Amino acid sequence: MVWSAWDTAWADGLAVAKDYAAVHGHFLPPANAVWGGHRMAIGVWAKNQRAAARKTHENA
Repeated sequence: MVWSAWDTAWADGLAVAKDYAAVHGHFLPPANAVWGGHRMAIGVWAKNQRAAARKTHENA
């Protein structure tokens, strides 16, 4: 069950990321990469996820 629009967007991004990785054998998309049936900006999504992870790690 998804509780919020943010959770839905994250889950959608994760699904697209898994698909991208399955096709390419890695998950290092260029910043301008667009992928999937909905043409998701997976490069921007990946950049944002990495930035959030860094921020979380720095604040821990």
